[in-house]
Amino acid sequence: MAIEPEMKEVLEFLEGLITRVNLLQGRLRDDLRGSEDDVRLLGIAQTQAMQALEVLDCYSGARLLHSTTDLGPERIDREIRDRIVATLRQQFITTMSAIEYCAKEAVRMVPNSPIAIAIANLKKKRIYLSDIVLQSQKEEVGLISATDRTWMHLIKIRNMLVHNNGVADTALTYEIAGLTVVLVPGKMTETDTFLFFPKVAEEAILKYHDWLRALFGV
Repeated sequence: MAIEPEMKEVLEFLEGLITRVNLLQGRLRDDLRGSEDDVRLLGIAQTQAMQALEVLDCYSGARLLHSTTDLGPERIDREIRDRIVATLRQQFITTMSAIEYCAKEAVRMVPNSPIAIAIANLKKKRIYLSDIVLQSQKEEVGLISATDRTWMHLIKIRNMLVHNNGVADTALTYEIAGLTVVLVPGKMTETDTFLFFPKVAEEAILKYHDWLRALFGV
């Protein structure tokens, strides 16, 4: 199968990601000396990576499912590739959604903190991850560098995938996790490697980990 080298690479990356996130979770739990709620995102991220790993592992022999059909090998590989990318895309989307939920919960744990006060002052019925990031970048809050652009790039990609089926509405070029993302208005964002979504998912996890340590001062 033409995608086998890429499959091996992404499976190895996901296995490593699970290990790395597990280590982060253990160290953060020890440093916080708090409840599991404080590090719940890292547990969710591990679960999402494991699910992606398990699903993708099944595709190693997926061509057998088409052995009695008239589809040619190129068509089979293309369809399998599309399903693999869809699985990895969902891992990223779910991880970002979990980060948004866990970030809001974390802010509630420190009601007198600068970030909690800044969020309350927005007087919004619904708080989004972008609100937390932008408020965290304010000088008086200082949880995220004011020059950091990766957070908003991650949010932009997630929103584009969820609300616009991956179709860009603005022309932009992002640099995330050593990868270049080029958005062309009216066109679906395509990736030329299976590693794209797992790598940007890991970048999001690391960003949240750093933000959480800054929030709790550990």
